[in-house]
This record gives sequence, structure tokens and C-alpha cells, in this order.
Amino acid sequence: MSKITPLSNSHELGLHGNCKDKDEANLLVIREVTNIKIYQLSKFKKSNFDINNFSLDGYKLPNESGLSTGNENLRILWQAPNVWMIISYNENIIQEIGKQCSDSDFAITDLSHSRAILEVKGKDALNVIKKGSPLNLNNFRTKITTTDLDNEGFEIEKVFEEKISPLLVYEQGKTKLYLGFDNFRVITKYNRSSKYALAVHQLAVEISKRFDE
Repeated sequence: MSKITPLSNSHELGLHGNCKDKDEANLLVIREVTNIKIYQLSKFKKSNFDINNFSLDGYKLPNESGLSTGNENLRILWQAPNVWMIISYNENIIQEIGKQCSDSDFAITDLSHSRAILEVKGKDALNVIKKGSPLNLNNFRTKITTTDLDNEGFEIEKVFEEKISPLLVYEQGKTKLYLGFDNFRVITKYNRSSKYALAVHQLAVEISKRFDE
């Protein structure tokens, strides 16, 4: 009897994976991002510290649910009121944090050895993300908030109050996240296919661009 796993269609066991005679573009590549620092920054309730005075590489601490900020070397994520996660490739980032955060105002926890960040590439990357997420992705019936997405590790730079339907789509070698709003669900009433609704949206965008030219 063969063992069937959620990712059995995307990955086959082997010393170095099932790579023989396969086009590199069709391979699924999963690697752990190493040499990265992860810290949790928690502001004490009795602290009077103004978070607007805190800055790393010119980036402030996000002050709303679901927000994140940063660049390719730094990411600051809002986790909860007065709690943030800081992810950086800078080995000395803790010194920069410590210069601005006193022990009387903040608790700083090193999570570098208890968390892992994975980079997934390939046409089957979507399957890996979907199977590893508790959210029901690519389903027009799914109605969640941007905070729900943020809690599951998706980086959302803008908070929306209304419910959304998340869509993960593999396009041109990249896995993209689309957010479907009420108009998306209206389209699926005609055709109950998430991909159909996305195609209608993309067609509308291209038509709009032509009119704006």
C-alpha cells in the first residue's frame, strides 16, 4: 500500500528529489531562508514610549491590524496591539533595536531559532501554500479579513474593513495573491469559478488601460 499525503502530487521523496530528466522550470524548489534574525518586540502597558519615535532603516512600527512595512532586507509586522515581529538580514539588528527600546518600555524576544521562513518556487508552489494554510483559499465562499491573512503569514500592506476572498494564482513564474471583494462574489453568481471571476477582472483592467491611453 502506498502512502498518500496532501502534497503527494507536488513532491516525490528522494535523496535530492525527483529531478532526473525534468525541466528545471517544472521543479518545485523549497528552501529555508537562513542567516536571518527574527525578534518579537512587545511594549509594556505602563510604558509611555511614543512608537512614532521608533524607526529602523527609516521604517516606523505599523500601528494598525494587518499592516507591515519594510524592504527586501527588513520586514516589520504588526502582530497585536503593542506587539510587533521584526525580520531582518542584518546580524546587528538587535543592537539597533536596543538603542531605541529600553528594558523599562519593551520586552525583546529572540525567535530566530524557534521560527522558520521558507521560500517556495515553482509551478506547484501554490499547492504547497494551500495545503499548509488553514484558510480555504481560492474559494469564493471564503470570507475573511486582512487580519486573518496577516496571522497566517501573508504580508498585507493595506487593511480593508470588508470581508475578502483570497485567491492564489500562479502566473508568469510567480505565485500572486489577489483579494476578492463583494463584486468578485457577484461575478461568481453567474459562473461559480474563481478563475472565471479573476479573468473578468483582468480583462476589465486591460480595457480600462486602453481607455486611459
